[in-house]
Amino acid sequence: MTTDDAVAALEAEVAALRRELAELARTDQLTGLSNRRHLDEHLDMVASGARRLKAAITLLLVDVDRLKRVNETHGLAAGDAVLRAVAERVASGLRGEDMAGRWGDEELLVILPHTPLDGGWRLADRIRQSVCDAPVP
Repeated sequence: MTTDDAVAALEAEVAALRRELAELARTDQLTGLSNRRHLDEHLDMVASGARRLKAAITLLLVDVDRLKRVNETHGLAAGDAVLRAVAERVASGLRGEDMAGRWGDEELLVILPHTPLDGGWRLADRIRQSVCDAPVP
């Protein structure tokens, strides 16, 4: 391997590590969704575009009820499992332009660009139904 090849390999490795670090900086470790900082940045961008285009935007705040009781009764690992399961159900119903992330300890925020209120209501109901139909064991 020549020196140029070694340098190119190291540069590629550094670039890959930078991409991985950037992803880690935007992701909530528990849920795998966007973290609060990334949601804030994305929401600013989407809101700006919605104002400029006079387009609809809908936000859903998903509050996982009784998570504190689950944590107290069954332990933090059980509460974490519930939050991950709800996050997966939320994420599974999103379009490519939508974004979901962890907003607080037991809240998820869903950003729905180009979505009127009735579309947000429909998605919220599908999320609610997915949790009701198959409670987390």
